[in-house]
Amino acid sequence: MPTLAMVFGIIVRMYYAPKEHNTPHIHIYYQDFKCVLDILSCEILEGEIPSRQLRLVTAWIEIHREELVANWKLCQNGEKRSLDMKPYLNKGIFMELNDIILFNTVKIRFDTVEWDNEADLDPEFLYRESKPL
Repeated sequence: MPTLAMVFGIIVRMYYAPKEHNTPHIHIYYQDFKCVLDILSCEILEGEIPSRQLRLVTAWIEIHREELVANWKLCQNGEKRSLDMKPYLNKGIFMELNDIILFNTVKIRFDTVEWDNEADLDPEFLYRESKPL
């Protein structure tokens, strides 16, 4: 389950489970508390969380709702995409990624693809520039 954010000790995650879930929701973890929140209404669907943390998460959802809904749709339709990095390997910090050892340090951190040299690609760019498989 990818971690989307960590805010004031609150972890926000979304399951990747194509066609298994109906209501768009996220999973929230704070200390020993767990809950599932509806992305559209911010209602608790399951579990509990202290009211202060619920207000923080609700505010975070309000700011990121459009991205959350887009991520939900991607997770549910099981879409797979591919990005050809060659055109970007001759620009700025990405030139360092011509070193295959450095290129292979790629990882996903929250919703961003990043490398050990601090080069990164945001999800909007990845989706816009990638092609469906």
